[in-house]
Amino acid sequence: MRFILAVSTDGKISIGGKLPWNIPHDLKWFKMNTYGDTIIMGRKTWDSIGKRALRGRTNIVVSRHKVPGVKTITNIDDVREYKNAWIIGGAELCKQLWKKDDILLLTRVHMTVGNGLSINLPEMNELWSKDFDSHTFSINIIK
Repeated sequence: MRFILAVSTDGKISIGGKLPWNIPHDLKWFKMNTYGDTIIMGRKTWDSIGKRALRGRTNIVVSRHKVPGVKTITNIDDVREYKNAWIIGGAELCKQLWKKDDILLLTRVHMTVGNGLSINLPEMNELWSKDFDSHTFSINIIK
């Protein structure tokens, strides 16, 4: 599987269901990597993007219950059938799906968020990274 996330220095991915930063370059990185592919997200992530599909991608939501207006997977074990999909969040979905040798594209945002939603990243080997003033892009493989 492939995962794409942005995380703050203190391990946060959102605050109140929204990104706690505005980094246009990160949004372009996200679009460049996911456009034309399938993206899979948890129901809370679906809610946070306005309960609307991201254009140019097949959108799938993982939820215990059918989510109106989008393809829904109700059994998390079925997610792995989408081998070339991107998992875009949230924290709980990622935690349940991470496996050895999965790919994680990560934007490390150089800021402290505080009271946001935390994510515990898995152990990984960094294959590539590029630093910018406010963030670092990296491609990683999960150990």
